[in-house]
Amino acid sequence: MQLDRRETVLFVGRMVLLATLFLVIAGVGYIFVPYDQKLILFSDKYFKSFKELPYFYYIFWTFMFLQASVMIGVVSMFHCVHEELNTPLFVWISRLSTLGYLLMGLTYVSRLYYMPKVTREYLGGSDIVKEVVIAGGTMEFDKFLMSFGFASLWFFTLAIYSVRCKLFNVAIRVINFVCAFGYFIGLLGYFVQTRILTTGSSILVIIFPVWAIEMYKYCKKVA
Repeated sequence: MQLDRRETVLFVGRMVLLATLFLVIAGVGYIFVPYDQKLILFSDKYFKSFKELPYFYYIFWTFMFLQASVMIGVVSMFHCVHEELNTPLFVWISRLSTLGYLLMGLTYVSRLYYMPKVTREYLGGSDIVKEVVIAGGTMEFDKFLMSFGFASLWFFTLAIYSVRCKLFNVAIRVINFVCAFGYFIGLLGYFVQTRILTTGSSILVIIFPVWAIEMYKYCKKVA
């Protein structure tokens, strides 16, 4: 059964709120993740910390995976929210973003799978094994280049359309740019391996709920 436009718009609005709920829970979990685990830089301190207290790590990445999964639905259907967004360019970028969030979710869930195994191998291995594990680093699908990059591109494109076509309200227009900046900073932080990654995540956790609430109200209004 195919949803009509009104039901689709309402569905997008509800999914945006659900994605925000998962992101906020992940953000709260991240606060309690031990300092040595926050950037996932493999070291002796990292693995000992993970063995002693892995629970907040699991909470954080589980809800980040759920948030990315829900965002796949949001970006793939968002062109239905307003006719001005139903253009070949925006739909194409939305498809790229769908791929980005898919890779993001795969990366998050893979961390839940391989980190316990790597920790056991490291702590129970020889010095050579430990050197290989640290040198190999984390096993990522795309080093966040496409996942964070395409998400940033999607929000930036949405921001441009919202300004050019006078879509949404002023708050949403501004927050579109801020979310794009947050994903970009997160991507930059991953490459330079500094607390910029945390800063980018903080921007999203703080500003994304505002965007979601405003977008949900807009979806209810237009539906």
